[in-house]
Amino acid sequence: MFELKYESQKINLTKKILNSSLNTASFILFSLKEIGYATFDAFLPSNYIGTKFWREIFGLDPQKEIWKKNTIRMNLYRLKKQKLIDYDFNKKSYFLTDKGEKLTTFIKDRYFILKKPCDKKIRIVIFDIPEKKRKYRDWLRRELCLLEFKLLQKSVFVGKYPLPQGLIEEIDNYNLTPYVFIFIVEEIFQKDKILKLFEK
Repeated sequence: MFELKYESQKINLTKKILNSSLNTASFILFSLKEIGYATFDAFLPSNYIGTKFWREIFGLDPQKEIWKKNTIRMNLYRLKKQKLIDYDFNKKSYFLTDKGEKLTTFIKDRYFILKKPCDKKIRIVIFDIPEKKRKYRDWLRRELCLLEFKLLQKSVFVGKYPLPQGLIEEIDNYNLTPYVFIFIVEEIFQKDKILKLFEK
């Protein structure tokens, strides 16, 4: 099911993460993604065990207090209310819900794609999505922009990076396959001109 508000939130949070703009909520989410279950104390500086990957991405000092305990509590409460995390009373620990798992996987997939060296192939995405499916058209544009694709002409985007498999599956799940065409090109006329788009 397509939820426009949730898709927008997902893309906005991903932009912040990819720009290394860490907030308390994203730190909690990705810590849980990496270690599974965590008690409240696991989010305190002296207990940053098991969150090495995310600390490296954001350059966190393991000894430095980044957020106050009250800020962490408020974010845990908010994330639980958004159904991204839940609390296991038997283990006395927080964990990601299915929704939270999907969100963190979405972000992690895009992070790794954008950090890989460019393979010098150009991806071209052409779409002609009907007006009655406008919300899907807007969603696809935001997704492509997130992956640093540039508008070449109306409904024609070019990019240096591969599309995540999850995005291709979503295009199919939303019944957009008849309207979306993806090309991978090694040799292209005026390639230098297209590559200049990514320098802006």
